[in-house]
Amino acid sequence: MRFENKNVLITGASSGIGFASAVLMAKEGANVAFTYCRNEDGAKNLQAELEKLGRKSIGIKTDMTQDEEVVGLAEKTIGEFGRVDALINNAGGLVERMPFFEINRRKWDEILNLNVWSLVLLSQKIGENMKAHGGGVIVNNASVAGRFGGGVGACAYAVAKGAVITLTKSMGRELIPDGIRVNSLAPGIIDTPFHEQFTPPDVMQGLMKNVPIGRAGTAEEMAQIIAFLASDESSYLTGATIDANGGMWVV
Repeated sequence: MRFENKNVLITGASSGIGFASAVLMAKEGANVAFTYCRNEDGAKNLQAELEKLGRKSIGIKTDMTQDEEVVGLAEKTIGEFGRVDALINNAGGLVERMPFFEINRRKWDEILNLNVWSLVLLSQKIGENMKAHGGGVIVNNASVAGRFGGGVGACAYAVAKGAVITLTKSMGRELIPDGIRVNSLAPGIIDTPFHEQFTPPDVMQGLMKNVPIGRAGTAEEMAQIIAFLASDESSYLTGATIDANGGMWVV
Protein backbone atom coordinates (compact mmCIF):
# COMPACT_ATOMS: atom_id res chain seq x y z
CA MET A 1 0.00 0.00 0.00
CA ARG A 2 2.59 2.52 -1.15
CA PHE A 3 -0.03 5.22 -1.75
CA GLU A 4 -2.22 4.88 1.33
CA ASN A 5 -3.78 8.28 2.09
CA LYS A 6 -2.06 9.82 -0.96
CA ASN A 7 -3.73 11.91 -3.65
CA VAL A 8 -2.66 11.45 -7.25
CA LEU A 9 -3.43 13.32 -10.48
CA ILE A 10 -2.92 11.37 -13.72
CA THR A 11 -3.45 13.03 -17.09
CA GLY A 12 -4.56 11.10 -20.17
CA ALA A 13 -5.89 8.14 -18.20
CA SER A 14 -8.86 6.93 -20.27
CA SER A 15 -6.74 4.20 -21.88
CA GLY A 16 -3.28 2.68 -22.08
CA ILE A 17 -0.53 3.57 -19.63
CA GLY A 18 -2.55 6.23 -17.82
CA PHE A 19 -5.47 3.85 -17.24
CA ALA A 20 -3.20 1.07 -15.97
CA SER A 21 -1.35 3.49 -13.69
CA ALA A 22 -4.57 4.82 -12.18
CA VAL A 23 -5.83 1.32 -11.39
CA LEU A 24 -2.51 0.14 -9.94
CA MET A 25 -2.03 3.19 -7.73
CA ALA A 26 -5.63 3.00 -6.52
CA LYS A 27 -5.09 -0.66 -5.63
CA GLU A 28 -2.20 0.53 -3.50
CA GLY A 29 -4.29 3.09 -1.65
CA ALA A 30 -4.33 6.26 -3.76
CA ASN A 31 -7.21 8.62 -4.30
CA VAL A 32 -7.12 9.44 -8.02
CA ALA A 33 -8.02 12.47 -10.10
CA PHE A 34 -7.64 11.80 -13.81
CA THR A 35 -8.18 13.49 -17.14
CA TYR A 36 -9.61 12.44 -20.45
CA CYS A 37 -10.43 14.35 -23.61
CA ARG A 38 -12.48 12.51 -26.24
CA ASN A 39 -12.59 8.97 -24.85
CA GLU A 40 -15.61 9.29 -22.56
CA ASP A 41 -16.28 5.53 -22.58
CA GLY A 42 -12.76 4.86 -21.36
CA ALA A 43 -13.17 7.48 -18.63
CA LYS A 44 -16.42 5.85 -17.47
CA ASN A 45 -14.72 2.45 -17.40
CA LEU A 46 -11.87 3.83 -15.31
CA GLN A 47 -14.26 5.58 -12.94
CA ALA A 48 -16.07 2.28 -12.42
CA GLU A 49 -12.80 0.45 -11.71
CA LEU A 50 -11.75 3.05 -9.15
CA GLU A 51 -15.14 2.95 -7.45
CA LYS A 52 -14.85 -0.84 -7.13
CA LEU A 53 -11.60 -0.30 -5.28
CA GLY A 54 -13.32 2.07 -2.87
CA ARG A 55 -11.08 5.01 -3.59
CA LYS A 56 -12.06 8.64 -3.91
CA SER A 57 -11.82 9.56 -7.58
CA ILE A 58 -12.73 12.30 -10.01
CA GLY A 59 -12.58 12.34 -13.81
CA ILE A 60 -12.05 15.77 -15.39
CA LYS A 61 -12.55 16.31 -19.11
CA THR A 62 -9.61 18.42 -20.25
CA ASP A 63 -8.17 19.58 -23.54
CA MET A 64 -4.50 19.77 -22.56
CA THR A 65 -3.75 22.15 -25.45
CA GLN A 66 -5.93 24.85 -23.89
CA ASP A 67 -4.24 26.81 -21.10
CA GLU A 68 -7.45 27.74 -19.34
CA GLU A 69 -8.54 24.10 -19.18
CA VAL A 70 -5.17 23.03 -17.77
CA VAL A 71 -5.39 25.72 -15.09
CA GLY A 72 -8.98 24.68 -14.38
CA LEU A 73 -7.84 21.07 -14.03
CA ALA A 74 -5.34 22.04 -11.36
CA GLU A 75 -7.91 24.13 -9.51
CA LYS A 76 -10.55 21.37 -9.59
CA THR A 77 -8.11 18.73 -8.39
CA ILE A 78 -6.83 20.88 -5.53
CA GLY A 79 -10.39 21.88 -4.66
CA GLU A 80 -11.40 18.21 -4.45
CA PHE A 81 -8.34 16.79 -2.68
CA GLY A 82 -6.71 19.78 -1.01
CA ARG A 83 -3.25 18.31 -1.40
CA VAL A 84 -1.69 16.59 -4.42
CA ASP A 85 1.10 14.15 -3.54
CA ALA A 86 1.92 12.89 -7.02
CA LEU A 87 1.39 14.25 -10.52
CA ILE A 88 1.71 11.84 -13.44
CA ASN A 89 2.09 13.86 -16.65
CA ASN A 90 0.98 11.11 -19.00
CA ALA A 91 -1.14 13.02 -21.55
CA GLY A 92 0.45 13.50 -24.95
CA GLY A 93 0.40 12.19 -28.46
CA LEU A 94 1.87 12.16 -31.91
CA VAL A 95 -1.22 14.02 -33.24
CA GLU A 96 -0.37 13.16 -36.87
CA ARG A 97 2.50 11.57 -38.76
CA MET A 98 3.96 14.12 -41.16
CA PRO A 99 7.06 13.75 -43.36
CA PHE A 100 9.73 16.31 -42.52
CA PHE A 101 9.15 18.41 -45.66
CA GLU A 102 5.42 18.63 -44.88
CA ILE A 103 5.66 19.86 -41.28
CA ASN A 104 4.00 23.24 -40.89
CA ARG A 105 4.02 25.76 -38.06
CA ARG A 106 0.47 24.99 -36.97
CA LYS A 107 1.10 21.27 -36.50
CA TRP A 108 4.52 21.87 -34.96
CA ASP A 109 3.01 24.19 -32.34
CA GLU A 110 0.12 21.81 -31.68
CA ILE A 111 2.43 18.86 -31.02
CA LEU A 112 4.85 20.83 -28.84
CA ASN A 113 1.98 22.45 -26.96
CA LEU A 114 0.34 19.12 -26.18
CA ASN A 115 3.49 17.25 -25.20
CA VAL A 116 5.61 19.95 -23.57
CA TRP A 117 3.89 23.21 -22.68
CA SER A 118 0.83 21.59 -21.08
CA LEU A 119 3.20 19.57 -18.90
CA VAL A 120 5.07 22.71 -17.85
CA LEU A 121 1.90 24.66 -17.05
CA LEU A 122 0.26 21.87 -15.05
CA SER A 123 3.49 21.15 -13.18
CA GLN A 124 3.71 24.81 -12.20
CA LYS A 125 0.18 24.86 -10.81
CA ILE A 126 0.34 21.51 -9.04
CA GLY A 127 3.95 22.10 -8.00
CA GLU A 128 2.89 25.23 -6.12
CA ASN A 129 0.46 23.08 -4.15
CA MET A 130 3.16 20.49 -3.45
CA LYS A 131 5.58 23.18 -2.31
CA ALA A 132 2.98 24.58 0.10
CA HIS A 133 2.47 21.11 1.60
CA GLY A 134 6.12 20.16 1.99
CA GLY A 135 6.82 18.41 -1.30
CA GLY A 136 5.64 15.78 -3.73
CA VAL A 137 6.54 13.78 -6.81
CA ILE A 138 6.16 14.51 -10.52
CA VAL A 139 6.52 11.77 -13.13
CA ASN A 140 6.71 12.77 -16.80
CA ASN A 141 5.94 10.36 -19.62
CA ALA A 142 8.58 10.73 -22.33
CA SER A 143 9.31 8.23 -25.13
CA VAL A 144 12.09 6.27 -26.76
CA ALA A 145 11.38 8.57 -29.74
CA GLY A 146 13.03 11.32 -27.73
CA ARG A 147 16.18 9.20 -27.56
CA PHE A 148 16.63 8.08 -31.18
CA GLY A 149 14.62 10.60 -33.22
CA GLY A 150 11.39 8.68 -33.78
CA GLY A 151 9.98 6.77 -36.70
CA VAL A 152 9.03 8.09 -40.12
CA GLY A 153 6.78 11.13 -39.86
CA ALA A 154 7.33 11.59 -36.12
CA CYS A 155 9.94 14.35 -36.15
CA ALA A 156 7.96 16.91 -34.12
CA TYR A 157 6.83 14.26 -31.64
CA ALA A 158 10.41 13.06 -31.16
CA VAL A 159 11.59 16.63 -30.59
CA ALA A 160 8.82 17.11 -28.02
CA LYS A 161 9.68 13.94 -26.14
CA GLY A 162 13.37 14.81 -26.23
CA ALA A 163 12.37 18.09 -24.63
CA VAL A 164 10.47 16.21 -21.92
CA ILE A 165 13.62 14.25 -21.07
CA THR A 166 15.68 17.43 -20.82
CA LEU A 167 12.89 19.24 -18.96
CA THR A 168 12.86 16.42 -16.41
CA LYS A 169 16.55 17.00 -15.72
CA SER A 170 16.00 20.73 -15.28
CA MET A 171 12.91 20.35 -13.10
CA GLY A 172 14.55 17.62 -11.05
CA ARG A 173 17.47 19.86 -10.16
CA GLU A 174 15.50 23.07 -9.62
CA LEU A 175 12.55 21.74 -7.63
CA ILE A 176 14.28 19.37 -5.24
CA PRO A 177 15.02 22.14 -2.67
CA ASP A 178 11.23 22.47 -2.37
CA GLY A 179 10.92 18.74 -1.68
CA ILE A 180 9.61 17.96 -5.18
CA ARG A 181 11.25 15.06 -6.99
CA VAL A 182 10.84 14.90 -10.77
CA ASN A 183 11.62 11.86 -12.92
CA SER A 184 10.44 10.45 -16.20
CA LEU A 185 9.73 7.21 -18.01
CA ALA A 186 10.67 6.75 -21.67
CA PRO A 187 8.61 3.81 -22.96
CA GLY A 188 9.48 1.96 -26.13
CA ILE A 189 6.87 0.22 -28.27
CA ILE A 190 3.95 -0.43 -25.96
CA ASP A 191 0.80 -2.33 -26.87
CA THR A 192 -1.73 0.49 -26.43
CA PRO A 193 -4.29 2.32 -28.61
CA PHE A 194 -1.53 4.83 -29.45
CA HIS A 195 0.01 2.56 -32.07
CA GLU A 196 -3.38 1.38 -33.30
CA GLN A 197 -4.10 5.01 -34.16
CA PHE A 198 -0.74 6.28 -35.42
CA THR A 199 1.42 3.36 -36.57
CA PRO A 200 0.55 1.48 -39.77
CA PRO A 201 1.25 -2.30 -39.68
CA ASP A 202 4.25 -2.05 -42.02
CA VAL A 203 5.83 0.69 -39.90
CA MET A 204 5.17 -1.35 -36.75
CA GLN A 205 6.86 -4.39 -38.28
CA GLY A 206 9.91 -2.30 -39.07
CA LEU A 207 10.09 -0.94 -35.54
CA MET A 208 9.68 -4.36 -33.95
CA LYS A 209 12.76 -5.63 -35.80
CA ASN A 210 14.77 -3.31 -33.56
CA VAL A 211 13.41 -4.66 -30.27
CA PRO A 212 15.81 -7.34 -28.96
CA ILE A 213 13.36 -8.61 -26.36
CA GLY A 214 11.10 -9.64 -29.25
CA ARG A 215 7.76 -8.16 -28.20
CA ALA A 216 5.96 -4.95 -27.39
CA GLY A 217 5.67 -3.87 -23.78
CA THR A 218 2.38 -3.66 -21.91
CA ALA A 219 0.65 -0.75 -20.24
CA GLU A 220 0.75 -2.67 -16.98
CA GLU A 221 4.54 -2.99 -17.17
CA MET A 222 4.86 0.76 -17.65
CA ALA A 223 2.44 1.40 -14.78
CA GLN A 224 4.71 -0.57 -12.45
CA ILE A 225 7.59 1.76 -13.28
CA ILE A 226 5.46 4.87 -12.88
CA ALA A 227 4.26 3.66 -9.48
CA PHE A 228 7.87 3.05 -8.44
CA LEU A 229 8.87 6.57 -9.51
CA ALA A 230 5.87 8.07 -7.70
CA SER A 231 6.54 6.16 -4.48
CA ASP A 232 9.03 6.55 -1.65
CA GLU A 233 10.91 3.56 -3.08
CA SER A 234 12.59 5.98 -5.51
CA SER A 235 13.41 8.53 -2.81
CA TYR A 236 16.99 9.11 -4.06
CA LEU A 237 16.00 9.65 -7.69
CA THR A 238 15.42 13.06 -9.22
CA GLY A 239 16.05 14.33 -12.74
CA ALA A 240 16.34 10.75 -14.00
CA THR A 241 14.72 9.01 -16.96
CA ILE A 242 14.06 5.28 -16.93
CA ASP A 243 14.23 3.71 -20.39
CA ALA A 244 11.82 0.79 -20.75
CA ASN A 245 12.08 -0.33 -24.37
CA GLY A 246 13.04 -3.99 -24.51
CA GLY A 247 16.58 -3.10 -25.58
CA MET A 248 15.47 -0.97 -28.55
CA TRP A 249 17.66 1.88 -27.29
CA VAL A 250 20.41 1.59 -24.71
CA VAL A 251 23.05 4.03 -23.53
